[in-house]
Amino acid sequence: MDRGFDGAILMEKIIENGNDFIIRAKNLKRHVYVNGEKTTISNLGIKHKGYYIFCTKIDGETQGIFL
Repeated sequence: MDRGFDGAILMEKIIENGNDFIIRAKNLKRHVYVNGEKTTISNLGIKHKGYYIFCTKIDGETQGIFL
């Protein structure tokens, strides 16, 4: 999902289905709620900084991206 996307209903459905997603942020000072606590996107990025693995299936074959 790209910057400016604000589809909370769609995000909830994706989470309910057990899937992950990435949203690019335009404003890192924007407030979001995580487990009922208010924080900023910037603070989330700092808190979760590290290596990430993104896996998906392309033509039935699992592909991975390591960040």
